[in-house]
Amino acid sequence: MTPVFSTEAREDLIAAVRYYDTRQLGLGERFEAEVYDAARRIAAAPESWPRIDTDARFYRVDPFPYALIYFIDETSRVVIVAVFELHQDPDKLAKRLTDF
Repeated sequence: MTPVFSTEAREDLIAAVRYYDTRQLGLGERFEAEVYDAARRIAAAPESWPRIDTDARFYRVDPFPYALIYFIDETSRVVIVAVFELHQDPDKLAKRLTDF
């Protein structure tokens, strides 16, 4: 199964990669690789990761302070709705979850 990134999650990822690229050469690329590795692990066993609400699940992207927030849709497809920086206001994530 191939995970799908929502438009908002792709925007989150692009912004984070740009940020990390300003911090250290190659760090954005390393972060992006970790995110895609995490997405593949989620897709391999989507129900293995903890729920954060009724339907949404959470996968921590170590060693970065980010998590992938995802749903398993009605066709059993993994839909990543946020690449969420863990120091952000959780209300921002709550709004994203209600919009899905």
